[in-house]
Amino acid sequence: MKYISGILFFFLIIHLSSCSLYEDPEFKKITIHGVPTLSRNNITIKSNAHFYNPNPIGCTLNRVVLEVFVNDKKAGVINQELKRDINGHADFTIPINITFNPAKVINLNYLLKQALSSVLTKTLEVRYVGDLWLSIADHHIVFHLNEIEKVPFKRK
Repeated sequence: MKYISGILFFFLIIHLSSCSLYEDPEFKKITIHGVPTLSRNNITIKSNAHFYNPNPIGCTLNRVVLEVFVNDKKAGVINQELKRDINGHADFTIPINITFNPAKVINLNYLLKQALSSVLTKTLEVRYVGDLWLSIADHHIVFHLNEIEKVPFKRK
């Protein structure tokens, strides 16, 4: 019996110590690729979130759930189920595209009073808040993201 409890204790110690062997991914930046749709009813913002996997072994990105706020008003939710393999010690990118109704987040009365040229020089403040679910070996990591970017309010 002592033999079996010794083996169980050994595996317990190995399992508990292995939990700290893996690090969270490192957030690097969000790059905005433009506003391909800019109309009275829809605005689309195309962007990428850039990360680095500091672990020596690869991991799998399983899910991304982000709430997107534009000028502190909720514009929408990105909910992506993925099975994307990420190499160890490697950069990886997650595309983040959001389409929203500008009436929800921008004071349209203000915009209508402005000349078109001044509207095109404005910026939007976009906040990405949410979680990324990754798995490394049999361990699951939830990485929380809370980042703000300024987006030029013009079509690219």
